[in-house]
Amino acid sequence: MIVEPLAAPADGGLPEPLLAELTALYAANRDFFALSGDFPDPDDIRPTRTHGSDCC
Repeated sequence: MIVEPLAAPADGGLPEPLLAELTALYAANRDFFALSGDFPDPDDIRPTRTHGSDCC
């Protein structure tokens, strides 16, 4: 596997493709987030909630 660092945008936000991938990853772990309480509704994990979360 080749891992390359991502340059952070000037606004400090995550690039849209990365944010979409993180959202899909978090949504795939519904049971974990239901137990951990990191998301108020683990059945409704959206990019806006992923970007603002402190869980990972």
